[in-house]
Amino acid sequence: MNETQVYTKLYDVFDEFFGLEQSEVVPELTADQVDGWDSLNHIRLMLKIQSEFGVKFSSGQISSLQNVGELANILVAKT
Repeated sequence: MNETQVYTKLYDVFDEFFGLEQSEVVPELTADQVDGWDSLNHIRLMLKIQSEFGVKFSSGQISSLQNVGELANILVAKT
């Protein structure tokens, strides 16, 4: 899966979880910038993304993510 395809699927997940517009889901986006993106929703979000993309993240990968761009890079590598 290429980066464009990854972001297309991520837009849908972020819209479902946080009601974000496509233009808001950018590589630099962090949890601190999104209302409701707390530690519990982070876990729920990662589980949903794993399901949607058919991948598994290690706990280290999940805890070390700094922004959406890093998440997208991991997804491109895993798909």
